[in-house]
Amino acid sequence: MKRKKFLLISAVAVAAVAVPVAIKLGNHKKVRNRPMEEPRILGNFCNDEEIREIGMDYRKRVPEEAEKQKLVELLLKNDSGKRINSTDIHEVSDWLDEKTDQEFKADNTLIVAGWVVSVTEARQCALYSLS
Repeated sequence: MKRKKFLLISAVAVAAVAVPVAIKLGNHKKVRNRPMEEPRILGNFCNDEEIREIGMDYRKRVPEEAEKQKLVELLLKNDSGKRINSTDIHEVSDWLDEKTDQEFKADNTLIVAGWVVSVTEARQCALYSLS
């Protein structure tokens, strides 16, 4: 193989990998505009319809958490009852990410619509399915 042909094939291969990754990262930023409704990690693997399905399945399984206000209340406080201010989008995003990480470390997960998710992620999906 000639060097010029090799370089051309290599450039095409790099572009074939880089373009989908760049598109996915661009969508990732969009997801974080509504951190209460769209989980960060799960949003990398699921499209909007899958997130909605997870949310609807969770609301069926846990009917006492099927209302928007109840979900918001549960998402904004931790196990000890500490509540976060919901007006700062970055603070809420970090809070939910931390809660999700802690739940995975504590094995506080469940299988919803075929996905292994933390309770926080399931609640975020449930909230998303109500919007």
